[in-house]
Amino acid sequence: MKYLLSLTFLFVFFYFQFLSGTASSFNNKPRKLSKEQITNWIGNNKEFNIYSNKQFNPTLIPSQNDPIPLNPDEENICVNGTTNFVQDICQQETSENRTIQIFPTYCKYKNSYFVPNTFSDHDFELFTEVPECIDPKTGKISNDPLTSECSIVRAITTVELGPFMLNDNTNETTNLRFSLFGMNSGNVYAINFNTNQLIPLRKYGFKESSVVFLTTAVVNSNMAYVISTDKENDVHFYLTDFGGEGFVFCNDSKKIEENEVIQSLQTITINNEVYAVVLVHLSDLEKEIRFSKLENNCNIHLNTFRYKIKLDRKSDIFSVKAFTQRVNITNPNYGSLYINDAPGSLTRLLFVLQSDYSVNFINFVPKEMEFNLSSFALNDYTMFISNSTNEVITESTAIGEEVRRIDLSNKDICSFTSNITIAPAQEIILLVALHNKLTKKSRIVVKNLPEFYSFTLSPSNEELLSPIPTKRKLQCDVQNGYYNVDETCIKAIEHEITVDSAVTTMMARFIDMPFAVKEYLNLKQNTSNQELINTLCFIRAGGNSREGLNQEEFIRCVNELSHLQNEAENLCQVDLMNSLGRDYFKGMTNDALLHNVFISLESNEVLIYGIQPTLCNPNSKEIIIRPFNSFQLIGKPIDMTISDNGQHLFATITRKKWEIDSINRYKEICDILEKDPYNTFLKDFLISCNNNPPRSVNINTFGYYVSNCIPGTYCPSLTDNVVEAVPDKFYTIRPNVLSPCPKGSYCILGTRQSCPIGFVCDEEMMSSPKPCKDNRYNCYEYGLSAPKAPSKGTISLTPYFPVLPVSQGYYIERQSDIDLNIKKCQLGDYCVLGRAVDTPNFGNETVDDLKCPANTYCSSESDIVPVICSSNFTHASYCPKGSSILNLCPAGYYCPAPDTKKPCRRSQYCPDGTLSPNTCPAGYYCATPATKVICPAGSYCPEGSVRPHPCGWLAICEEGKGTITFNILGFVFVFVCLIAVVLVYRLIEYTRKKWNMKVDVRQKEEKEKALLEIRQNSLSPNENHISEKEMENIYIDMTMGKSFNSSNVSVNIGFKDLSLELHQGHKRILEGVTGEIRHSELTAVMGPSGSGKTTFLTTLAGKAYYGKRGGQVYLNGKEDDLTNFKKLTAFVPQNDIMLPMMTIKETIHFAAKTRLDKRKEIQEVRDLINGILSILGLDEIKHSIIGDEKKRGISGGQKKRVNIGIELASAPSVLFLDEPTSGLDSSASKEVIQALRTIAVQQHITIVTVIHQPRYEIFTMFHKVLLLGKGGRVVYLGQAKKAVDYFEMIGFKCPQHVNPADFIMDCIAGDIPRENDIHFKPEDLFTLWEQYQEKLHQLEEIPKGIDKNEQETVLLEEDNHHIVISNINENNNSSQVADCTYESLIKENKCRKVSFWTQLKLCLRRNLIQLSRDTYGFILDVILVYIAGLTLGVIFNGSRFIGPPAQEIIDQCVGVLKSKCELPIDDPIINMATLLVLGMGLCGSMSSLSVFGDERVNFVREYESNLSTLAYFLAKNITQLPIIFISPAILISIFYILSNPLGQVYNYYLVLLLVNFTSYGIGYLLSIIFPPSISKLAAVVIVVVNNLLAGSRPTIPQMNEMFFPMPYIYWLSYLRYAQEALYLAELSAYKQIYSLDSSLNLYGYSFSDWVWCLLAIPLFGLLFRLLAYISLLFSPPEILSKIHTFLAFVLDYKEHYNKIKKLIHRKGKDSVILRVEEESMDEHEFHIYK
Repeated sequence: MKYLLSLTFLFVFFYFQFLSGTASSFNNKPRKLSKEQITNWIGNNKEFNIYSNKQFNPTLIPSQNDPIPLNPDEENICVNGTTNFVQDICQQETSENRTIQIFPTYCKYKNSYFVPNTFSDHDFELFTEVPECIDPKTGKISNDPLTSECSIVRAITTVELGPFMLNDNTNETTNLRFSLFGMNSGNVYAINFNTNQLIPLRKYGFKESSVVFLTTAVVNSNMAYVISTDKENDVHFYLTDFGGEGFVFCNDSKKIEENEVIQSLQTITINNEVYAVVLVHLSDLEKEIRFSKLENNCNIHLNTFRYKIKLDRKSDIFSVKAFTQRVNITNPNYGSLYINDAPGSLTRLLFVLQSDYSVNFINFVPKEMEFNLSSFALNDYTMFISNSTNEVITESTAIGEEVRRIDLSNKDICSFTSNITIAPAQEIILLVALHNKLTKKSRIVVKNLPEFYSFTLSPSNEELLSPIPTKRKLQCDVQNGYYNVDETCIKAIEHEITVDSAVTTMMARFIDMPFAVKEYLNLKQNTSNQELINTLCFIRAGGNSREGLNQEEFIRCVNELSHLQNEAENLCQVDLMNSLGRDYFKGMTNDALLHNVFISLESNEVLIYGIQPTLCNPNSKEIIIRPFNSFQLIGKPIDMTISDNGQHLFATITRKKWEIDSINRYKEICDILEKDPYNTFLKDFLISCNNNPPRSVNINTFGYYVSNCIPGTYCPSLTDNVVEAVPDKFYTIRPNVLSPCPKGSYCILGTRQSCPIGFVCDEEMMSSPKPCKDNRYNCYEYGLSAPKAPSKGTISLTPYFPVLPVSQGYYIERQSDIDLNIKKCQLGDYCVLGRAVDTPNFGNETVDDLKCPANTYCSSESDIVPVICSSNFTHASYCPKGSSILNLCPAGYYCPAPDTKKPCRRSQYCPDGTLSPNTCPAGYYCATPATKVICPAGSYCPEGSVRPHPCGWLAICEEGKGTITFNILGFVFVFVCLIAVVLVYRLIEYTRKKWNMKVDVRQKEEKEKALLEIRQNSLSPNENHISEKEMENIYIDMTMGKSFNSSNVSVNIGFKDLSLELHQGHKRILEGVTGEIRHSELTAVMGPSGSGKTTFLTTLAGKAYYGKRGGQVYLNGKEDDLTNFKKLTAFVPQNDIMLPMMTIKETIHFAAKTRLDKRKEIQEVRDLINGILSILGLDEIKHSIIGDEKKRGISGGQKKRVNIGIELASAPSVLFLDEPTSGLDSSASKEVIQALRTIAVQQHITIVTVIHQPRYEIFTMFHKVLLLGKGGRVVYLGQAKKAVDYFEMIGFKCPQHVNPADFIMDCIAGDIPRENDIHFKPEDLFTLWEQYQEKLHQLEEIPKGIDKNEQETVLLEEDNHHIVISNINENNNSSQVADCTYESLIKENKCRKVSFWTQLKLCLRRNLIQLSRDTYGFILDVILVYIAGLTLGVIFNGSRFIGPPAQEIIDQCVGVLKSKCELPIDDPIINMATLLVLGMGLCGSMSSLSVFGDERVNFVREYESNLSTLAYFLAKNITQLPIIFISPAILISIFYILSNPLGQVYNYYLVLLLVNFTSYGIGYLLSIIFPPSISKLAAVVIVVVNNLLAGSRPTIPQMNEMFFPMPYIYWLSYLRYAQEALYLAELSAYKQIYSLDSSLNLYGYSFSDWVWCLLAIPLFGLLFRLLAYISLLFSPPEILSKIHTFLAFVLDYKEHYNKIKKLIHRKGKDSVILRVEEESMDEHEFHIYK
């Protein structure tokens, strides 16, 4: 009974709240809003508005107990008033006659902060915030799932505004309440606390920066500021605007200085003024508190004033908190329980300044101030100092007592009005958390501060204008807990709370009594005492109950209360509560009127303690501390806030990265299962997804909401302690949101109930269900929102009884959901139980749907289970819908399932009972899918044939064969090719020999005729004094002279200080060579090894590309370079560089035709060639092959002479030879030198040759000799016959019988001592020659560098002998005179031009000759290609493509297996295509390596002789075309007859031809770039790599999914296109047989790519040829040298620029070139720079 009475009084309290209305609790006038504006922010319901207070009128339950005595004379509530008493008034009494017991929520030291919930029921579907994950150790972004901490919400706060009037016509009001969240992205969101509506605050272009602090400030009760700071230390101000956008941005963000950091943000309100308080970190020892005044309508006064804080030491933690104190309490005679209600009292604001080791208080004064705070020294602000250096203060807060201490032992009716001694100010309790750095534990010190409750004001209240918080007259030992009161040090009462980890946050909230009780206690403020008495007694007497008013109880109550009124001046609040029951105030002091302290720990735990003064003794200063509750957070707390009324706690936390991943993956799985519930791999999660629907990662993931409201109650407020009963038709899941009852449920007493069986809840907000009354409908189900029609095949007998199905053999015909007729089923139907069909005007289900299911047959319409149609591998059953017997699948069709019959394609064979279609087997042809005929003899029938294929020519086909039995066509083709090549070769050789014989006879006749004329024209015709040899020389001179002396141009070469410095190492190997070489002379260059003989020759000829030349060269008296006269210069290399497959005459003829200009007539060229052959002694062997180590040819000496003849064929004016006698015997050497001397004298050529220690006869043949010593310096330059005399003159005696050449070499080497000079060194020869030159110039001043034989003669023989160019030579007389002018040299060089087409024609002719003689190489290539085709043909013999199975079989595969089933059963085509293109590519690339690779050196020589590179390159490509066309024909001929593919042969040939064409291009390129030993390996590697990237494995789709650059690199493989083309060529033959989409998709191919592939392959071939041509252009050393010089110059551009700049500055722009010689930059470099 007592529990029922308790519930009665609880509803009484709610009633008073509802009766008085919410508006009475506000002092400000409500703001008027339109209905539409309110709807936007609080939601709208047609029948109920949760903010309308008129709906809050629950029915009260009357009390069944005796009336409550108004003034019970029983024992006092406080049993013991001593200070040691632990206040516990939750004791229960067992007396049955005990009056009403209200058991407080906090009894047994437990409170009602229940299991944490999410912030909101909102799912935030449009939420776009992304979690930020950070490594807690490093503070950097991290994605480690196990260690990284993730967050979205960084700060949280709440705000409540109101009341707002709904409109002008009513007095309905509402409050708006919001929880606000600051995000990582910088966004701020507001959630309507009572409707869950999400409102994003506008950012107005803010850059993304995480919110750090977030707070609110209420202005005039209906307007609030939302203030946030971010990581960039920007402060943002928003203002509520519920008439428009909700939250608007006030102004631009306010950024502090760059070196300043915001440490905290809060707002304060004092004397109706609102300030934003920002703590700013300036340095480790300087802080600043900045106050910005906030007024209406975004009127913000930034930094109105500042507090500057200076510390004496660095503090890792520094915080500022505000609290208020009520002072000037002088009149105790007032009836309120609360200190703040004391008449005449004032409120002051104080700040708690906390550092690591001290806590200081500052009284708030609105002006600029500066404070010096010490960590350990005492001052007027110090309130706490740590006793140990091992302990640091981590958190602190201060709270003020809100309730007056009551002496309940006083017998006065109203104890508050007694004349007792009271404190002049509100008592302050300080809480300080200290963390021990050694033990890692913390203790929370709780103490009262005596200085504050003894604080008094002077009459002028001047203490409120000072920042000093107390009136200290003594400096007491604050560190040990002593504080000054008057002139005494009093020890504060202190308690400790021990916790196991560091305290991170500590907040306190005063828990006031319920709002309804306060309204009840405040009734006397608005009504008279008699009205109050009548109201109380009306309730006490059950006036609002169902039983009605108890008049006797009402009268007795009025009399007693009236008697109390006559005895006391006023009714106080304690008496009012006692009037509700003696124990009510006792319970209230446990439920409320205390401070809850919320403590957040580093261990992710939140503790809740209650702190309350001892209310029983007004003079006691004891503090009662009780642990109420604790709960564990699943993540680290970031921010925590508690509503002002203490009912609601919000905490933001971090989550591990793996937790976020788990939530996201769970949602992905559930989303997949929503679309595909039968997913093979995920179906195990289906039950979990249905029972626990997934939620997205959003604000709710990263925080908690906890309330102390009992489940089933409604606590909508953030400021007042409002606890309301939930009205009928509503229910609550979360105590802050009132939800209307949905359809299918009814709601009573705050709970939601499902509609029971036999009832419906067809409306929202129902408090009771409705019974079902129509028998045609059924309500046998819980939670119905409407009656249900009987399910198909059933009939409803009564609404509250289950439906019954129609019996077997019958069905229900439905004309509507409830208009039903029963009918009998027919044979072939399946009517097991509850079958039904629809009439045409009602539904789509007809009697056809009654038929026996497909895949089964029903022998009776009443069968309980249909018989399954059986099938096996030998036959397939066909049982369509409505079958009553078992049938086989008919011929010509296949039945993938017993109910499915599909026609077979023309190329398939399907007899009776076919389960899946089969291709018509090989050896048969199928004119129709139902027939199969054996293939006749003379024809072959491959798989899938619909008619016989006739055998080809020279082929044998037996009966019943799927391929050609034997075909010799390919063998015949190869044999014919080889025979044709041999015959053509023999024919060419025979024709060439006949032609050569004819030409030789004609030339012999011409020669004899010419010799006869010479003999007849001799000086003495009657005497035969001219020998045959002389006439031969005269004939040679006549024939060669026509070409050599047609222009009479000769060249004298002078050189001065000629030197050469190597590019590598910068070593000089030639230095200071000066002299002159004249025409018509044979000059020898001699010297020991390493003396620079060849270097001098190449330097003078301009071919020393490996170094930098110095000095000057003069041509016919003008300084110039021989590189500018290549057409008149010839250089015979030391090695015999020539093509081995050419004859001597062909070689010299090619050289002459490609170098002589078009002015030369054909006969002149012939005479020149014949003359060269005659003078070099090659006339007898001119038709001999030159040969090499592979094929025997002419001798070494003959090759030397051919080597010379190649250069003589160009009729040069200057001829250089590099050791032409090297490797020859003495006799052959003499012949070569004798020929050179004759050519030099007869044709007026300047010839310079290097020779190494010739014998005496050869040495005397030279006109001049240049002797070089070690280091490339000159020892002697002059006449050969005077060389010995020169050495004797300088002190060297030549012994008798010693070869002068050997003697001279020994002198230069230092092997012969010098007379009278024991200190002689070989280097002294250079000095002696220079001294000799000086003497020579003293006799006659000549241009430096020009050597005169006359001066030599004077010094050596004292005669006037000198060489004169005359018409007398050594053997005969001539009338020609040489032209040695520079102008004629220029003119002759310009006239020598050979057209491109001429050179192309000559190159083509030579290449054809080479090919015709290289039959061995051709036959070898053919054999290799033949072997490749034979091998591939054998490998793929009988291989056939077998496509994928029928679509029906594929459809039976599930999941990932379906993609595997779609693939072909056997696909040899891809392997065949891969190996074919690989084989053709390797054969082509290897065969082409010799085209350019064997002639690289020969090409360089011919290029330096002005052969066109393009003509040479084109000729080579053109002459190789026949081989390129023949090779794939040979390969495909043998492969095709062995493997018998179905693709067209011309398609195969076309693809392989293009592959061979491109592979030849690769061979060309590699043979030019690399030497032969490397080019072969490179060719194999490149072709193989191209083949690996062709798309067989990995396939193109696989490469598209691989790492970079694999998705793009296969486009660079030419074999990729060739492989696809071959694959398509063969696969196209199976179009009519199989579905080929899976095969094409597997490799990424398409039939539409056929043309593109055929175009792409030759494009690669042209590209490789272009690269080969470019490489050929850059292969000559001359080009490479120029590139090297240019790059070296570019890399040294700064030095050259400075030189030119300096040069221009000195002499001016016009005289730059004149000053080149004076500067370090030579003229060559300067020209390059220009």
